Amino acid sequence: MAFFRIQKLSRLFVIHIKKIANTQGVNSSLKDGKHFLMFDFDNVELLRVWYELKKTQQKYNLPNIYIANTGKPNSFHAYCLKRVSFIEMVQIALNCESIDRTFVRFALFRNHATLRISEKNGRQITRVHTIESKIKESVSVNEFTSYTKYETGNI
Repeated sequence: MAFFRIQKLSRLFVIHIKKIANTQGVNSSLKDGKHFLMFDFDNVELLRVWYELKKTQQKYNLPNIYIANTGKPNSFHAYCLKRVSFIEMVQIALNCESIDRTFVRFALFRNHATLRISEKNGRQITRVHTIESKIKESVSVNEFTSYTKYETGNI
């Protein structure tokens, strides 16, 4: 990663050069205008992720929550097949103290959340745990119709 700074006539120009990776993500938005729940945790131990999601599951009467490792230690994605409004999705995600705030900020900016589903720099998404529930899921994976190809920092 490199930075070049040039100052000219009371202006600062910054050029930022870094490696990027092309990857694919699934979006939370569904055809009916609703969303399913997504969570992103960076630099958080699995036990902490599990605890926060379990507490959230109980508070909001959620169905199963699926936790996946992103290929980096202490980096996890989670999703729950519960149909909710966009505002409910954000509120439920923010119930998790360790949620990645950048993930939430981008969701608010885009009006949907996105989780990576393809490999990135050789790192695969691997499911590591399911927090089970007796509550029935209200979304089917067949309803996932919104995907995004994007560039991300290759780190």
